Amino acid sequence: MEKTTFLPPTLHKISKNKILIHAILLLSIVTLLLLFKARKYHRAEMIKTVVEILRDTGRLEEAERAANKVAEMFPYDIEWKTVKIRIMLLRGKYKEAEKEIRSLPQRTIIQQTEKSILMAFALAGSGEYNTAQHLIKNLPEPYQLDPLVAILRAELAVFSGDVEEVCRNITRASLLKANLPRIRKFFPFLRSHRKWKIILELDQSYVYAPYWDSASAFIAAEACMNFYRYDRLGEIIKQITSTWPDDPRILELFYFMALRENSSSYIEQFASFLRKWALSENEPENLYRHIQKCFDLNRPDLAWLLCNRIRSIKPEHPLFYLAAAQNIDLWFLFKKEFLRIPALSTSETISIKPYYVLGKRFYRWRKICESIPFGDDFASLKKSTEKKKELVEKAITLFNKIPKSEMSIFMYYQLAKAYQINENPSRMILALKEILKLNPAMEEQYLLLLSDYYEQKHEWFLSLIHI
Repeated sequence: MEKTTFLPPTLHKISKNKILIHAILLLSIVTLLLLFKARKYHRAEMIKTVVEILRDTGRLEEAERAANKVAEMFPYDIEWKTVKIRIMLLRGKYKEAEKEIRSLPQRTIIQQTEKSILMAFALAGSGEYNTAQHLIKNLPEPYQLDPLVAILRAELAVFSGDVEEVCRNITRASLLKANLPRIRKFFPFLRSHRKWKIILELDQSYVYAPYWDSASAFIAAEACMNFYRYDRLGEIIKQITSTWPDDPRILELFYFMALRENSSSYIEQFASFLRKWALSENEPENLYRHIQKCFDLNRPDLAWLLCNRIRSIKPEHPLFYLAAAQNIDLWFLFKKEFLRIPALSTSETISIKPYYVLGKRFYRWRKICESIPFGDDFASLKKSTEKKKELVEKAITLFNKIPKSEMSIFMYYQLAKAYQINENPSRMILALKEILKLNPAMEEQYLLLLSDYYEQKHEWFLSLIHI
């Protein structure tokens, strides 16, 4: 006879199959745990993608923060720990990275090799070049061509001054995206050795990645200028003007493009930037550097602005008079296109000297005319020879009043140029020798300037006397 039960039919069935129910519950819990783990893993993989993007675009601090999050989620994941260490090395945290590297396992040859490479990075960054070099030399043969090893070899070659070794390895290193932040740090070294072709190749390898460091961007632009890569230069200029809109080096880029393309848009960008910059620049040398550019572009109005700015800072500055002496014949010369006068070509010019004389008679134009430096002196000239000589001699007198301790290499070079215009080669040579005293490394430039001068005079053999 069956025992009577007061349970409902459904519960009665469950009570008779307890083992099955326990198994179902256990399976459900395991499934939930697996789903949670999969979700956690999926999240980590998503962060990994973000880390790679941040690293490749130079946002290393954010990349390290993201890598730390994954390291917290998977504290025993060696792959993620390695990623974190690499970012630390890219950020220059060499000592901290060294501690982390020491804790990495080295059970297999691959682990031992990777640990050696990372340690070599950290040691090189800390200045222990010999130890780093020793680690690299002892790596297994297949790893000697690895892009990570190549970048390290290139860095070590910088410190030994081996330019060709740097070039060989930096090209190989560029095959790995992760090397980008370190590769662009080589640009100043490569520039100092005029390795424009290598710089251009490296720029092309990462053409998709914007520059986050102005020095590298301007060096890449200079490489484009040396190889007349106008399209790429235009792209770099766009990035520079949006990222570093107040950097005065932009003037060089606008000037280069304006000359090449005879482009009114680049000339206007040059003019717009120069007007704004000149008002806040207080160093006459820096202002003077751009005066000749203005005349080259047939924009004497911009040159007048710079001359007036120099005079407002120091009324009796030699560069004010030297600039005038060098450009007397261009002082009033504009492009017809700029003045909206009909022209046969965009390069056709016109002197406004007659209009200056006329404008002085009218009240409306008088103030503008009076703001033009040397306006009256130059407008009345029929021949500029004597006036040019007078201005150069005035500049030389003012140069010689400046104490030697205050004369820069640039100022000595301009003094030498003044003596050259004044046809005084012996004094020119003395000024150039002062440059050598300040910087003996400029001997090659000194000899080039000297030979150029004598070549112009058709007396090249005399340059040998002064070598």
